[in-house]
Amino acid sequence: MVTPRATSGIAGPGDPPEPRETVPTPVVPPRSTRRRRAVHPAGAAARRHVARTRLPLAEPSLRAAVGLRGFVMLGILLFDAGITGVGVLNVELFLMLMGFFVTRALLTEHHVSGTVRLVRFYLGRLKPLVPLLALTIGLCLFAVVRLGTYDELDRFASQSIASMLLVNNWEEIGADAVYSETFDRISPLGHLWVIAVVEQFFRAWPLVIFAVLALGRLLSRRFARHAGRHSWQWSPITATLVLVLSAAGAVFGALVMHSGFTSTDAERAYLGTDTHLVGLFAGAAAAAVSYLVVQRRSRRLLKRVVPRSALLSRMSRIVRSLLVSLASAASLIGLAVLWAQATSYSLPWLYEYGFALTALLGAVLVLSLTSPVNQVSRFFLFSPFVGLGNVAYTVFIVHLPIFWLVLKLAPAGSSWDVLVVGLPATLLLGSGVHHLISEPLRQRRWNPQGLVIMASLLVATTAALWFLPSTKLDAPAGNGDIAVLALGDSRANNLSAALAFAEKEDADDPAAKDPFTVTRAGVRGCGIADASQFRTAGGRESAAPAACGAWEEHWAKAIQTAQPNVILIDVSRDAMARRVDGGWTDLTDPGTAARYRESLATLAEVTTRGRTSVVIANARLHTGDATPEQAAAFNALLDEFAAAHPQVTVLDLQGEVCTDAACTPMTLLGQGMYTDDRVHFSDAGKKQIAPWLSAQILAAYRGATNTTTAATTP
Repeated sequence: MVTPRATSGIAGPGDPPEPRETVPTPVVPPRSTRRRRAVHPAGAAARRHVARTRLPLAEPSLRAAVGLRGFVMLGILLFDAGITGVGVLNVELFLMLMGFFVTRALLTEHHVSGTVRLVRFYLGRLKPLVPLLALTIGLCLFAVVRLGTYDELDRFASQSIASMLLVNNWEEIGADAVYSETFDRISPLGHLWVIAVVEQFFRAWPLVIFAVLALGRLLSRRFARHAGRHSWQWSPITATLVLVLSAAGAVFGALVMHSGFTSTDAERAYLGTDTHLVGLFAGAAAAAVSYLVVQRRSRRLLKRVVPRSALLSRMSRIVRSLLVSLASAASLIGLAVLWAQATSYSLPWLYEYGFALTALLGAVLVLSLTSPVNQVSRFFLFSPFVGLGNVAYTVFIVHLPIFWLVLKLAPAGSSWDVLVVGLPATLLLGSGVHHLISEPLRQRRWNPQGLVIMASLLVATTAALWFLPSTKLDAPAGNGDIAVLALGDSRANNLSAALAFAEKEDADDPAAKDPFTVTRAGVRGCGIADASQFRTAGGRESAAPAACGAWEEHWAKAIQTAQPNVILIDVSRDAMARRVDGGWTDLTDPGTAARYRESLATLAEVTTRGRTSVVIANARLHTGDATPEQAAAFNALLDEFAAAHPQVTVLDLQGEVCTDAACTPMTLLGQGMYTDDRVHFSDAGKKQIAPWLSAQILAAYRGATNTTTAATTP
């Protein structure tokens, strides 16, 4: 009898075929026998004999389920390549399949050995995953530093460490980031939140499984019909406990997702680990049912139960084939209907019932595909689907960095470039990394040399992630004679990045100097308002970062370091409603407006001590952050402030890119003006406003220069 090794690596269904215990061939009675009978001893003695006998599992082929995983992975790749309408629900199916395969492997290991080796499970997942993540994120770092924009590098700097720690879904939520599902705004690490959800779940779930299986084994020995040394192999109690717990977890996850969704904060519901429990637990429940079916089939084979007649056996097989095939077809049709309606992750019905129904239908589908008589499984046995399913986890990790790189290097940067170049490159590289790196690492035993290499790789990657982005972000951009310092929050950095698209002094000379040298010192989420929380027009609340309280010192230090000719300020987030002294208020309130005038006076003391010109952007009326009334009140205070300080000029961003009715979402060339948050400009938007912004900065600089000249002339 052969004991199979645990299937606890990250490859899951992609593991090499496991050695299986040999199932005894049933003894077939003579054809003349018409009475149903079992060829084994009867009575209590037989039960005692059976209890002392190990029950080899008659494992079904999971090849069709692996093919389903490949089919789902293909949908994710096509969606991220720009083919809309095929990817929103595939992530939930991906999570469901992860729950199915890993739980199925844990149940199989418990059946064979009577326990779950937790240390081996955790090390088996981390051993190939950590080097793969370190390699992927490290290569992404150098690509983003070399090819990325300031905004992409800024976002990468905050995502990368969280991705290494497998908590980047919570980092996205904590940073109030708007999850991008738009093809032309993909981030090289924007997909790793899914890996974080999976790995966080599988840090806790095996511990629960271990406890439940131990309880089930104890109950099997005491209450099972066949009590004995191997009673847990014969009794359905253990798997039934897992099934009940998984079903309860799926219901709990559905309730959390339904209650956690708000139209103003869809990201919290979409990115949270707790809100995706429904898919993971649905897969675990399907695994428990699959194990129970296999266990029953194995008992019948070992007891050598034979059918009443060949005709009855054939008819029973036809009926089973029809039922499981209909179940697969019905679940596929249901999923197709949901796929057609799910065009965005922010649709309310997805959180009310859509994701839960997707997980349920997916669980029915994968469970039915484990049946050997399912006719629908032939579609998923297509070799490319099975091959992609075997390497799906690795392909998922590497696909978005490759797509991002293709978009950066391709002249047009269209979805066709990704489909023609990025998709084949992803499949080739993902398969190579899986078979040449991940699988060999997973199968190797731990040794001191390997630990040293892995630790060195982690230290080097973490150090690079810690220092390189900050060094690049802090370094001035450009080589012009006019020094520009951006102060405020991330909007100031984003706005100043448009100056990189300003025309050079001699556009025909490749060696011509840039007109500006830009230092970006904005701090994400920080204005000058004294508040503990802010609230958008849609009701989304966010805490003010702790660093915002010392904005005066930060600004003064940045001015002393950069020695700017022009200071570009954007603190328009202060137009939003804010919580002060336990209550909500905004700038339409006279008392709040008076306190903000004091903050503006402090701003003037910090920024106008020399002859530096100050350009401060007003608020756009229709960004969604502040209501039009709140933005108008903010703009009125800025106009009043600029009128009292000759060195200060208001940058009329509202008048340049918006009207009183709306802000234009598209550039003159038909490209998106903003990123998904409708606040930060995209590269196309920066290119459009660059000539206007450059002219405003030059006018402010010349005004300050003329004032200085006049002051020094006798």
